Amino acid sequence: MSERVTKGDAILAHYHHASRSACGIIMESFPDLFGDDGDVSVGIGWAGPVSTLCAALQVYSPEIQVSQIKTKFGSLRIYYAPRTKLPEPEMLTAIREFESISHEICELCGANAKTRRRNMWVVTCCDVCADTIGAT
Repeated sequence: MSERVTKGDAILAHYHHASRSACGIIMESFPDLFGDDGDVSVGIGWAGPVSTLCAALQVYSPEIQVSQIKTKFGSLRIYYAPRTKLPEPEMLTAIREFESISHEICELCGANAKTRRRNMWVVTCCDVCADTIGAT
C-alpha cells in the first residue's frame, strides 16, 4: 500500500531542498566553527538568524566547536564541545536565548510564528505556512 503524497508534503520537500543548500552555505562560511564533522540542519526560515549566531560564536567564542545545529521539537538546538575551555557565560546565555526565540520564528519563511503539530512532528511556523503544509 503506497502513501498518498499531499500538497503540503510536496511543498515541504521544496523547502527542505532549499534548506539543505542554505545549511551548506552556513557550514562553508564558518569552517573553523564546524570543523570536519559539524552539521547544520534547519529550515530556510532560520538560516539568517543561525548565520548571525555562528558569526558571533566564531568571533566571541573561538574556543568551542559546534557539532550540530538542528530542529528538535519545533525549536533550535545547538550542540557544541569546548576545544580548550568553556565559552564565556555571555555566549552560553546568547545560545540559550537564541534557542528560546526560535519558537517565535517560522522555520519555513522566517515570519513571526508559533509551535504547531504536523502529523507526529512539532514544527514552528506562521499561519500561512501552517495552512500550506497542513499544520495545526
